[in-house]
Amino acid sequence: MVILERMPCWDIVSWTTVIQGYARKGLIAEAERIYAKIPERSAFVTNTMILALARAGNLDRAKAIFHSTLGKNTVSWNSIAQGLVEIGEIHEAKLVFDRMPGWDAISRTMIVTAFAAAGDLSLAKRVFDRFHEPNAVAATTMIQGYSQRGDLESAQSIFDSMPQKSPCSWNTMIAAYARSGDLASAKNLLDSMPQPSSISWSSLIAASDGASDRSALEIFRSMEQHGESPDAISLTSLLGACGRMDSARHYFRSMAPDHGLSPSREHYCAMIDILGRAGELELAEGLIHAMPFPADAAAWGSLLAACRIHRDVERGGIAAARAMELDRDDGAVIVLLDDLYCEEPKK
Repeated sequence: MVILERMPCWDIVSWTTVIQGYARKGLIAEAERIYAKIPERSAFVTNTMILALARAGNLDRAKAIFHSTLGKNTVSWNSIAQGLVEIGEIHEAKLVFDRMPGWDAISRTMIVTAFAAAGDLSLAKRVFDRFHEPNAVAATTMIQGYSQRGDLESAQSIFDSMPQKSPCSWNTMIAAYARSGDLASAKNLLDSMPQPSSISWSSLIAASDGASDRSALEIFRSMEQHGESPDAISLTSLLGACGRMDSARHYFRSMAPDHGLSPSREHYCAMIDILGRAGELELAEGLIHAMPFPADAAAWGSLLAACRIHRDVERGGIAAARAMELDRDDGAVIVLLDDLYCEEPKK
């Protein structure tokens, strides 16, 4: 920033770069100071300042610049609306949308995304229907909104109407069926996907949690048979879905030799949780100490939860102490510890 500010000659690119840089660092006052120096402000640099102010929550100042701008274009309207949407001011954003003289594809996509995220699917759908040809972002947003409500029929209808389906839209629809427990429909959809990714398979594996250990393993093997190499995400999903401790331990140990992947903190924590739920508390604690990185509060919290279930007061007390050393603000640790001592058998 200092080098840029010392430049002898400034152009629209340098003005905008400095304003964006200060805005990204949260230095809005500095960004405004630079903005005030610009002799002739273009629509581009003005829109940059409006968006920065709105994102920072300085709505009054953002609106003041917006309303004082002569010859506002669609990008100007989109900038103020986007800033409002990003900070959750959906009602304010709706007022802006209502006053916009014209909507482009960006405006419509933003409106659909904002109202779907706010749970107003009926309004989002009315705007969505005004697309001549809906883009993948807007369609995927609608699919996700309907699936979160459990309305898979409407989600599938939007998906089927898409002229070109993006990988994200495929994965969203697969995850929708998987989360609803309809693994057969999710698997059929995945089989018809042109190029399934590890994310697609991971959604299916994670959703099989609670179904059966066999379901998770069958999906994982099917993934390998389709030539998709497991990655860290799919293996995390597999460990979480494994119902049997021996299956989970096998895949955990095979990560490096079979798949060339070093277990991450997430994989260790998943394994600690599995061992703990199975009552193997000594093994779970041993794995915490064997981790190639310092254990975090989540790992000790997982052991504490298992100790509460299996009534290991001494080990649970140690786990609680370690967890609180790492995160004093975690109220769940206090609750678990209280439950552990309250349920301790009286002597």
